[in-house]
Amino acid sequence: MSHSWGGIYVRDYVTRYPANIEGLILMDSSTPDQTKRVEAVTGPQNSPLIALIIRIVRFAYSAGIPRLFGMCKPVAGWEASAGRELGEDQCRSHFDALENE
Repeated sequence: MSHSWGGIYVRDYVTRYPANIEGLILMDSSTPDQTKRVEAVTGPQNSPLIALIIRIVRFAYSAGIPRLFGMCKPVAGWEASAGRELGEDQCRSHFDALENE
């Protein structure tokens, strides 16, 4: 089973080790050609405007703006420790991880 970016990795695994697979479930999965599909609708993703927006959002996270606006509060509906972790995760910048993927 795979979700999001995991779809790329699962597809690679299936190609390399087909004998190990009995079934495959992809949920809202990424595809190798999704960048081309997105750009066909939205235009190039490397525009100066997008780069500017990313720089502004990076700055906001590094300056603690999400915390200032209360975005780090525990998420309701979870066990207390999980809710706290989810709330804190909303205040972390994940740009480096996204870029590395």
